[in-house]
Amino acid sequence: MIHTTIEFARSISKDMAEQLAHDSLAELPQGSWSLKFWYDPIWKSDWRTSGIQPRRAKLSAGTANIDATIVESDNILEFQALAPEFAEEYGHWDNQARWVNVLRLNDYGQRTHLATTYLPNTKAPSFPRLLLGEQTIISREGIVLLRQNNRLRGIVTPLSQQDAIIGWLMSQGISAKPSSAGRNAEQVLRAVGNTWGSWIFADESTVKLLEKMAKTIRQTHDGTLEEYPDRTATVQEWKQLLHRRRQRQTLPKISIENFTAANVLQIGLTVSCLHCAKENWYSLTTLDYTLTCERCLREFRFPQGGLHYGEKDWRYRVVGPFSLPDYALGAYATVLTLRVFRENLHSGNTLMTSSTVLDLKYQDLKCEIDFVAWYQEGEKFWIDPEPALVFGETKSFGEEIFHQRDVDRLKTLAELFPGAFFVLSAMKKDFGEAESARMRAFAEWGRVRTKNGQPRASVIILTGNELFAEHSIETAWEKLGGRHAALMKNSLVHLDDLWTLAALTQQLYLDMPSYWNWLAKRHKHRHKR
Repeated sequence: MIHTTIEFARSISKDMAEQLAHDSLAELPQGSWSLKFWYDPIWKSDWRTSGIQPRRAKLSAGTANIDATIVESDNILEFQALAPEFAEEYGHWDNQARWVNVLRLNDYGQRTHLATTYLPNTKAPSFPRLLLGEQTIISREGIVLLRQNNRLRGIVTPLSQQDAIIGWLMSQGISAKPSSAGRNAEQVLRAVGNTWGSWIFADESTVKLLEKMAKTIRQTHDGTLEEYPDRTATVQEWKQLLHRRRQRQTLPKISIENFTAANVLQIGLTVSCLHCAKENWYSLTTLDYTLTCERCLREFRFPQGGLHYGEKDWRYRVVGPFSLPDYALGAYATVLTLRVFRENLHSGNTLMTSSTVLDLKYQDLKCEIDFVAWYQEGEKFWIDPEPALVFGETKSFGEEIFHQRDVDRLKTLAELFPGAFFVLSAMKKDFGEAESARMRAFAEWGRVRTKNGQPRASVIILTGNELFAEHSIETAWEKLGGRHAALMKNSLVHLDDLWTLAALTQQLYLDMPSYWNWLAKRHKHRHKR
């Protein structure tokens, strides 16, 4: 049942290898082992085109699980480090490291503001600085702590997700700072409890009602901004919306408390002014026996005998970051896109560090990017995945929302970061012909391989089908049927592998051939030429 393969380097002759194996393994059952007279080239990184990647050698002398609560004000994680039992307390004075600890950060509640995963920095360990007074080495296994004394405790100061992303970009020579839209998206994430709580927006009717209730901001011909209060919606209107959602999905159970607890909605009373008859909305804290009208600014007495004392007078209003127009300055699309990567691609715990909308500056380049993330897919077989660099451009609704300037901006970033993933995400479910052509040209440009065999830019297309998915993307595609369901029939398809996600979404939404068919046609054309 269990078969062992003994691998020998090419420098060992076949006769010597057979003799060594015979002397050591002769007593084992016949057929339980075999010999291999070469060793796989471990320097090949593209295992998709060169077979399964050889297993990485690991030696672990001990492990421990640490449960810690980190206070947001200081971000210090202190723990008992591991040491070999045979190690003396002190080593020689010139020993920089006698053993190492590798620290892997996990946030199973997925609510932390701290960065839990970082890009490997073994070639340039100057960033990040997570250890006091020394450089921090990050490998694909985790944070490497060089240990000298077996009694010293480990102390790590994790960065916030936004600070980690901004600091890394600065280490690459790119200036980055949060934009106004980015700050609003961060406030939305914090209000709902990170991406885990953003499921309450995963419904097209819900985000459209929230947009309908948002403030109206108009700019006149002379540049003056006119702001009108956000509109209200009746209790009955929200009850009907949530009833329709409960009819479609049973879990998680949605209720109005999900929105009021996150300070998305606030209930208040509508009262008509006795002078101008305009309806005014008052929160529970602003109600008084004497009120001021928003339109005529005159005071009037609260109509204690003129209310219906029912749901008709009570209305909800969006508050805080949710009250801004254009779908909370695009925050819903950005937050739902991050939810796809964090919650909907892999059934287990997904490690991801991200930052919402940033203003970037590099030499003559000045641009805005809707999110930057380090995404680590789930472990498969023996492959220990390295976090992937992801840039995202997110949109809401509209006929033509991805313009040539958006594509050009992403292409410039792709040239700075070859091999990164680029997400074009929208809450709408289809694209116009001209819009698709621009996105298709970018995706085909990105398929071209770099010198190390990787595509220079893997482009992922996401629509409302994915952003409004109730649970996993796999389940959503199976429910859609047709081409979506057909792609999931292969049990070897893993959507948390971003390379696979890019290839499949390009086929679905840009009508492109599969990557392998495209590559074969390209080789054939090159050979003919």
